[in-house]
Amino acid sequence: ASLFSIDAAQVKAAFQVLDGDQSGFIEKAELSKWIATEKLDLDVEALFAQLDTNDDKQVSEDEFSQFFDHCPPSKLRTACRNVVLRSQASLLASELQDCSFLTDLSDH
Repeated sequence: ASLFSIDAAQVKAAFQVLDGDQSGFIEKAELSKWIATEKLDLDVEALFAQLDTNDDKQVSEDEFSQFFDHCPPSKLRTACRNVVLRSQASLLASELQDCSFLTDLSDH
């Protein structure tokens, strides 16, 4: 797989990260915040218009997924992949912190 490849599970995970309020939809403000955080040189309005295929002013998980099914390798794909990898790493770190064996090790 290339650096640009992103699978369905990664698309789903990226959607969940971008859906900051966990509403089940990505709103334009959430997309804008993410683009700023990732320091991407992307036009929020144009990208949102591409993602929001039914013009209901929000992006569903299906719309987000369909976009990636037809999207060629791009900065956006790479950024989504990076978001997923970072969120997986931080989730793993938090799970490891919850493990009692780490506490036991630190007592010795």
